[in-house]
Amino acid sequence: MTYAVNPSIADADYLRFYFLSAPGLEILRRCSPGGAGRNKTLGIKPFAAEIIPLPLLSEQQKIARVLLSAEAISRNRGPVFDAQIQATRTALLNAAFTGKL
Repeated sequence: MTYAVNPSIADADYLRFYFLSAPGLEILRRCSPGGAGRNKTLGIKPFAAEIIPLPLLSEQQKIARVLLSAEAISRNRGPVFDAQIQATRTALLNAAFTGKL
């Protein structure tokens, strides 16, 4: 099963970062029963029932731009910088998911 992003309501990069965050990974874990490790299958019905927090599209795009820039910068820096980027990413995504942007 492949999902396509409707670009009029969601930004693909924002969703990628969301599903790499703790809340996003938790949704994927809940919707992927069993113990097959990295090859778990996604339960289509449970996943379709999940509510994914989507700020306004312009906010999603802004968040994605910031996180993509941070990701690009972190490739050229050391582990201390990576930890700072991770903390910033977590804070930014948490603010977006809770409507505090």
